Amino acid sequence: EATVQQVRALGAVAYLVTLGTAVPFGLFLLGVRTLPARTATLVAMLEPLSGALFAWPLAGEPLRPEALLGGGMILWGVWLNRR
Repeated sequence: EATVQQVRALGAVAYLVTLGTAVPFGLFLLGVRTLPARTATLVAMLEPLSGALFAWPLAGEPLRPEALLGGGMILWGVWLNRR
């Protein structure tokens, strides 16, 4: 028989799978399909950068020098593509 703690844990996993992964990924794919190819590529390139920038204040994740360098390279690539 499932305990209250097991039911809560299962609910947490279901929440993360549904609202933390499946729904955002589906919306991302829908957006990529509806945008022109060049714009969709730029949006896809900015996704990891925006994830890191949101994780920094919200989750207290430190931005290491390697992450900052990678983010700078992404922004440089986007800039080169937009010219």
